[in-house]
Amino acid sequence: YDEDDDWFELYNGSEYSINLNGWYLTDDLSEPTMHQITTDLELAPGEYLLLWADNEDDFQGANHVSFKLSADGDQLGLVGPDGVTFVDSLTFEAQLEDVSLARISSDTGLFHYNSIPTPEYANSNMTNEMMLCINEVMSNNVSTITDEQSEFDPWIEIYNPLPISINSNILSILVEGTIWAMPDYNIEAGEHLI
Repeated sequence: YDEDDDWFELYNGSEYSINLNGWYLTDDLSEPTMHQITTDLELAPGEYLLLWADNEDDFQGANHVSFKLSADGDQLGLVGPDGVTFVDSLTFEAQLEDVSLARISSDTGLFHYNSIPTPEYANSNMTNEMMLCINEVMSNNVSTITDEQSEFDPWIEIYNPLPISINSNILSILVEGTIWAMPDYNIEAGEHLI
């Protein structure tokens, strides 16, 4: 039908084929049985399945589900045939136009924004222009800028080029083998954080 519909992708990272007939999908984690798959959608090991969240499942077929995803943020859940057990779920914030939220390397739990979506193929884990980035570093700060205690400490600046706010507590910084957790701070769209 050549429509620009919402979509999401399932991936079978196991060694076995999985028949999804009788499984459930939902965009409300408090309602796990929102949409039941009622056809033999077989997912082979290492295979990807593209599903359209267009609320046109009765009209357009098995790869269409009975709900839409909100660009302002939503939930997504895959529930086993018992209608209770969540096999996987995701809660996401506001989304960017034509940018996917993708798991890094398909089989990890970590997500990143991907300005080059890869439906039905392995996710790219390449950094691209849509990611938060280290914008500037000063390791020998003698007289340029002071911190809250008026000390000339080394500093790192993070830049958010995204048009949405990102919470810095999802980030860590690796320095000489030590991982430092970032403070809980919202980096607003276009903002720099030292």
